[in-house]
Parts: sequence; structure tokens; C-alpha cells
Amino acid sequence: MLSNEKINLCVIELDFHFDLLDSLLKIVENTNYSIHVFTTKRNMELLKGIQYHDSITFHILNSFSKYLFLRKHADLFEQSDVIFINTIATDFGAYLALKDPSKIILRIHNINKQFNPNRSIYFPNSLFSFWKFSSYIVRQVILKLFPIHRRILNNRIQHFTFPDDGLKEYVINKKYLPAEKVIPSIPFKVFSSTLTPSEFDDELRITIIGGIDKKRRDYYTAIEALKHIYHTNKSNLKISLTLLGSSEGEYGEFIKEELLKIKHPSLRLTFFDSRVNESHFLTVMNSSHIIISPIIQDSKAEIYHETYGETKTSGSILDFMKFGILTLTPDYYSPPSELEKYILKYTDGINLAEILIDFYSNPTKLNLLNEKSKAFASKKYSKKELFSISHTIFTSIKNKGNV
Repeated sequence: MLSNEKINLCVIELDFHFDLLDSLLKIVENTNYSIHVFTTKRNMELLKGIQYHDSITFHILNSFSKYLFLRKHADLFEQSDVIFINTIATDFGAYLALKDPSKIILRIHNINKQFNPNRSIYFPNSLFSFWKFSSYIVRQVILKLFPIHRRILNNRIQHFTFPDDGLKEYVINKKYLPAEKVIPSIPFKVFSSTLTPSEFDDELRITIIGGIDKKRRDYYTAIEALKHIYHTNKSNLKISLTLLGSSEGEYGEFIKEELLKIKHPSLRLTFFDSRVNESHFLTVMNSSHIIISPIIQDSKAEIYHETYGETKTSGSILDFMKFGILTLTPDYYSPPSELEKYILKYTDGINLAEILIDFYSNPTKLNLLNEKSKAFASKKYSKKELFSISHTIFTSIKNKGNV
């Protein structure tokens, strides 16, 4: 897939979002772009085994200073047409090393932290959280001057993008940015499943993606739903539930124990003690019928409050973009309007149980929804579609036009 116009593109990911970097590179590789990637050794280790096109050159952070690292490659940035900052989580001042803000695109994934931090602070409620709070204040606020550098960066950069239109509209409505600085959304993930939808016939395969994390997900609703199915209704529905992520830690062990207490011959549970490798992850996902995303309403980025679906994109959206599998979320989550047919909501454990029973009783209904879900995701978030959006933006910036 070749573009009509060559773009010299610099991509920066100096934090820990290796998977989002991988998705972006999948969108722009195999074009006639010249791409320079600036990232960390840790990210490269996590991307080990993935083959990239020869048009992509990697530059690995090899000093303690991100600022000096970026300054070291000033010539490459000067020669570039577009500089794409994939995400910023820490060291905002480092990006002041980039001297031509008119060619910079910054993709935002935590709106409150970026634009409204002072009114979004989570205050500590325990000795441990107080220690983490104090540590962040010293490291980022005092030593790395986060409030000052964030404000300077927001004023300098001319192009801000977001992973979905819901977040983009939220920023515009709140007037956090001038409208001319907000450009079309560039999603975090690209559709990558090559298999046809897995049809449900006998066993309903449900997956909850991600490590068991009390700060991000509430598993009690899923536990309540399974108890209602097997203990209250005394059903014999054949269900396979996979918690697709690490279950290490005290909370992970607790959730495993609670699920194992349900004990029913028709219920099959799968857990993992550590991070799931990519090949097995894809195998599980490509055989799943339903994703349950039990996200909590409030998230936290360092010491800042974020709301899933409002100021932060949830993993459920990213997983849908990548796999196109019917997804169930709590009713307080608001997905982008175009996904409402494929991301369904439950109110509580009993309601979740009723939804699962209905799908089990109507396999044609579930299979048709999954077929439509995958067809939608494969078109909306295809490499071709996302490249078309991105290339239009990059070309406009290169030619100093309005995006």
C-alpha cells in the first residue's frame, strides 16, 4: 500500500505504551514513508519478535535524560515533515527539545491530567497512597516541573489528536483547546484479526482481558452473574471464562478463589500466573464469543482522576478495535456513539447473567452480532482506513495547510 506523497515521519514513544506504538507502525509501514522511531529499550524488548519494514529505523534511548536524547537527534527532527508524539505520561519538559511545534502532533490519552490536573487530583486515603502521592509530587511536580512544562507544551503544540471522537468532542465542549488545534482522531489500535468470527454452538467462551487489577476492573459483577446462573437458576449452561492476563498478587489470588468457589461441572475457568505471550493471547481472542470489560468508572493516572469513556479511552474500546468481538461493559460507561450496537451494557450481576443466558439460548443472535461486529471493525479500523485518515493529516501538516 503506497501513498502518493512521501512523508518523513518521526514517531516518539518514550513511556511504556509499546502496544500503541506497534499499532501506529502497522498503520504507516509498507508505504513510501521514511520513519524514524524514538523509544526505550524496554519497549523494544516487549516488541521483540515483531518484524517491521525496512523503512522504519529505531533509535533507542541510551541516556538518563529524555531531553538530551531528543536534542541529540535534532537533525532528524529538523528534516522531518511530521513529528508524532504517540503518548506522554512523564517528563513533559523533555519534549520542549523539539524546536518546530508547527509539525508536532500530540496524541492525548489522559485528558484531565493534560488539561485540567489541578481540579482532578486524587488525594491519598492511606499511608501507602500518601507515600505514592508524595513521591509523585517530588519527582514530577517539583523536580521535573510538570505544571510549568505541561502549560508551555500545551501552548506550543499546534495539533492535538485523540483516540476516539468521544474524547475529542469532550475537549472541544470543555474548551480545553482552541478548536483549530483539535485535529481528526487517530485511534490507538488497528484491526488485526485475520480469522472469521468464532461461532458459538455448544460452549460460550467469554474473555476478560488484562491483568487482574483492582484499580481498573471490578470482577464482582461477573462473579455475581455466574453465581446467579449456576447457584440461583441451577442452570447447566456450558461456559468457559478466561481471565486473559496475570493473576499474580493478593487481589488476583482473591478473585481466583472467589471464582473457583462457584464449582460447577459446566463452568470452565482459565487463569494465568504471569503475562500472556502474544501468540497465545491471539489464540484465545480468536476463539472468544464475548468480551466482558468490567471497567470501573474512575481511573487514575498517577495522582489524577480520569473517567473511562469521558476523559480516557478504556481497554474495551481498544480490544474491540483490534478484534471486533461483541463487548459487554457496565452501564455507566459511554462508548463512542458509532459503537453502541456492538458494545452492550449491563446494570448489575443479575442483568449480566440474563444477557449471557439470552445469548446462550439464541446462538444465531450472538453469531450474527459477532459477524456484524467484526465486519464493522474490519472496515472502520482497518489499516487502509486508518492510513487514509493519518496520511491526509500528515500531508496537510507537511504542506502547512489546515488539518
